[in-house]
Amino acid sequence: MRPVSFLSCKNLDPRREITKRIEIKFLSKTLFTFSTNYKSEKPTINTVKRYEGKEFKKPVYMNSMDTNNNHGIAAIIMDAQPKLLASLVETERQLLTGSLEFLVKSMQVLNIPVLLTEQVPEKLGKTIQEISDLMSDYSAFEKTTFSAFGANEFSTWLEQNDIQQVLIGGIETSICIYQTAVEANALNIGVTILEDCIASRRKGDAHTALNELRNAGIHILGIESVIYSLLSSSEHPKFREISALVRDR
Repeated sequence: MRPVSFLSCKNLDPRREITKRIEIKFLSKTLFTFSTNYKSEKPTINTVKRYEGKEFKKPVYMNSMDTNNNHGIAAIIMDAQPKLLASLVETERQLLTGSLEFLVKSMQVLNIPVLLTEQVPEKLGKTIQEISDLMSDYSAFEKTTFSAFGANEFSTWLEQNDIQQVLIGGIETSICIYQTAVEANALNIGVTILEDCIASRRKGDAHTALNELRNAGIHILGIESVIYSLLSSSEHPKFREISALVRDR
C-alpha cells in the first residue's frame, strides 16, 4: 500500500550508474529491496526480496498526485452481514457500520476497488444495506471457509487484477479477518488491517489475533492514517473530498 517509500538508493554499478538498488521501508522496517534500471521510465525489476527471506513478486507503484494510479491495491470488507453484526453491542455495531461506510466512500474517491465477502449468506444474510447501497455494482464473494481465499473467485479476481496490497475491514477480527490476513501474507500479498474498521465478539481473542498478525509483519493502522498516507500531501487533487468525508465521520 501507499505507506511505502523509497528511502535509499545505492549504485550497484559505480562505473556506469545504470542500475540502482532501492530499499523500501515502512515505519523504519525494511520490507524489501529490488534492482532497477536507472534509464528506464519505470523500474525494471530484476531481484525482489521481502524481509525474513520471503520472495515478493513486485512493489506497487503509486504516484500520489495521480488519482487513477492506485493499481495493485484493493480494500476488502469481510462479512458485514446482519446476523454477525447482531452479535455486537449496539454502540459498537453503529461505530463499525459508520467506519465501513467511510471506508467505501473514501476508496471510491481514490479509485480503489472495494470487495465484499459474505459467509454463508443464505443463513447469515447479505451485506447490510448501509454498505451495499453505496456500491453501484454491488456483488459479493460468497464463502463457506473462514478465509476469503477459500472462495476461488476471490483468489482469481486478485490475480487477474494484479493485487499486491489489501486493506481489510469487517468482522470478525479473530476468525475470518485473521485467517484471510495470514493467507494473504503467505501468498506475498501485503496486508494492512484497518483497526477502526474491524470488530469481534470477544475482545481478548481479537487482541491476541492482532498481536499475532503484527508479529507476522502485517500492518495494523487506523483508516485515516492509511488514507492520508495514500494522499501523501494536501496538494493531492482529492484532498478536499477526503477531508470533507473525514469531517463528516
